[in-house]
Amino acid sequence: MTLRKTAGQYHHGDLRDALLRATGAIVKRDGPAAVTMRAVAKRAGVSEAAPYHHFTDKRELLAAAAAQGFRALGAALAASVENAVDPRDAVLALAEAWLRFALAEPGYYRLILGAHVADLDLAAIPETRAAGQAARDLVLDRIRAYLPDADLRLVFHLTWAQLHGTASLFVERELGEGFTEDNAVALARDGVARLLATFA
Repeated sequence: MTLRKTAGQYHHGDLRDALLRATGAIVKRDGPAAVTMRAVAKRAGVSEAAPYHHFTDKRELLAAAAAQGFRALGAALAASVENAVDPRDAVLALAEAWLRFALAEPGYYRLILGAHVADLDLAAIPETRAAGQAARDLVLDRIRAYLPDADLRLVFHLTWAQLHGTASLFVERELGEGFTEDNAVALARDGVARLLATFA
């Protein structure tokens, strides 16, 4: 028999962390659309009222959980350029890491960069805002190192559009059954390389 914990059986911070872990597990398995306060409570083994001790609603819970997605993306990006020497190669490595993260973690990718993000106030959660900015800054810094005289925000947004478009089409299976992950990575990498060439 499984005993369900009440909010009082957790230390204050432990309950919040447990709820975020449960949310992350649902996001990874079924995507952000599957997250409900009831489902998170059940996954965490707490009462249905427990999530409301820390989050006013599902939107706030998802916004907080997005920090985990941004941190995972940031870690993947950082690892991809750990040994990079050539500035252009570094930007292309970031592009590939970004896309591979999206393909490996479609649930988290939808949460942090999907269409429904407009409904979430990510900036209202300090750790989410910081994690998202850290990932963004890492990319901007590498673009700046390669193209110091370019409009950095323009290059960033054009690069993002290329990667996000490819990732979204692949994740939603719009590129066809025979289109593999490696095909998607090659397509995005080639697109970013051509884009960078126009600014070099």
